[in-house]
Amino acid sequence: MRAAMRFLMVRRIRWWTGALPPSACIGDDYAYFEPVHGTAPDLTGKNIINPTAMLLSAKWMLDYLGFTEAAERLEKAVYQVYAEGKRLTQ
Repeated sequence: MRAAMRFLMVRRIRWWTGALPPSACIGDDYAYFEPVHGTAPDLTGKNIINPTAMLLSAKWMLDYLGFTEAAERLEKAVYQVYAEGKRLTQ
């Protein structure tokens, strides 16, 4: 399962490259998940964020822990928000 999951993660990272990629570090006995981001000092105090990388990292964590259905619902929700185009950061 871990080899298949790593392949899936690499494939998904390629899809998100240049945007807001999720991140995972999976070892033999542990795993941690986090968003990939920069410091964005130009956004300080503007009260705008884009939680996509955090949400997709959480999706990967749910997959890793075996909560596949919840992971799929989370991912579909993220894609639905993008498709609607109503709540997007600028």
